[in-house]
Amino acid sequence: MEPTVQDLPSYTPSNPAPDYSSQPLPGERCIQKSPRQSLLLHLGSSSFSFKEHKIALTLRDCREEEGLPTYGLCSSVLGEVALEQRDRVLSVTVKLEGRIHINDSLSPLTTVLFSKERNLWKRGPSSDEPCPGMMPVCVPFPSTYHDRSMGQEYRLPPSYELSSPRKASIIYTLTVTVSKAKVIPIFGRKVTRETLIAQLRYHPRVRPPRPVPSYSMQSKQCPEEWREEIWATKGSIISTAEPLLAICQFYLPSVRVFTITDTIPFHLRLKASPHILEALMHAITPTRRDDATYLNFPIHVYLLRQTVVDLQGTRVTNERVLGTGSMTLQSSTPAEDASSEDHTLTWDGTVCCKTTVTHTGFITNEISVKDFIVVSLLAPPTVSTQDSHVQLRHPIPIRLVTEPWIDRS
Repeated sequence: MEPTVQDLPSYTPSNPAPDYSSQPLPGERCIQKSPRQSLLLHLGSSSFSFKEHKIALTLRDCREEEGLPTYGLCSSVLGEVALEQRDRVLSVTVKLEGRIHINDSLSPLTTVLFSKERNLWKRGPSSDEPCPGMMPVCVPFPSTYHDRSMGQEYRLPPSYELSSPRKASIIYTLTVTVSKAKVIPIFGRKVTRETLIAQLRYHPRVRPPRPVPSYSMQSKQCPEEWREEIWATKGSIISTAEPLLAICQFYLPSVRVFTITDTIPFHLRLKASPHILEALMHAITPTRRDDATYLNFPIHVYLLRQTVVDLQGTRVTNERVLGTGSMTLQSSTPAEDASSEDHTLTWDGTVCCKTTVTHTGFITNEISVKDFIVVSLLAPPTVSTQDSHVQLRHPIPIRLVTEPWIDRS
């Protein structure tokens, strides 16, 4: 029987839905906002094809750098394998592998960082089912690897080629192996293997956690943005055996992770006896332009990349200056302590990378690439400080990355 109007329950209108907005109301604050990003931003949109021994490999959803399929942090190698000849195929496997090669005429070294093997297809012991024509591939890159000699985890290093101080490379490959049964008269059945090797490029995109601040006299109001390095150096005047003590204070952004295109501000304060400062002032504002002693600027701030290659305990180091800073002398004042005879010189300056850098620094047991800001002080002898010589080279570890900071708010 059909229900009548009188049989239906009574309904009352619902209250209208409240207004929603991503913008905070007066008195409210937005604590955190995580914008959605396209999946293609992480995976990339390029594809590559490889073919050898009638094996076809297609790689998809990757970036292209230097003509190679390129992958980032924790990304996966995605694609498919196709075979032109599927008869007598016993198994199909893929292996993602990372290796370090150090070339040496006496004892070359190869270290396997990791090796991941996947079985795409395998014929059963009593099955005549043919191998499928196309098989999907999905092998993820690990974020770290385990170094057995050191017994610890390291972050997976990027693809790398080095010619000095010793030829070395970090290479990643994807190997497809097809095992086939082959019948040979007299000898019977024999298993043969055909392989296809595709070279990959592993290049994680690393960005600074926050932008570089600008230095000003009000920087002390934001002390968390700046890091202070303090150290001392000693020298002597040979004729009088008078000790010379120089105390350096160096201020740089506390983030200590910079993009290679960043201009890094710094502030340098040098507190020393008048003997040292007089030598510095003579060198900074020379009165004799023809004197070679004054041609070398005594204070240097520069970016340094240090590469170390360790081959079975033999370490070879190469250092490359990436950029030299520019400095402006701000003041020369007596020390704040009235009882002290020391004076103070202060500089403001900036330093930036002026050399092509294609990868971020990394550390492995065999190869390490590290970046530093170096403060170098050289006070040459002058007439008033005969036979005096004060030297200083103080490296401050930083990290240079290839990707700029992005405001994700």
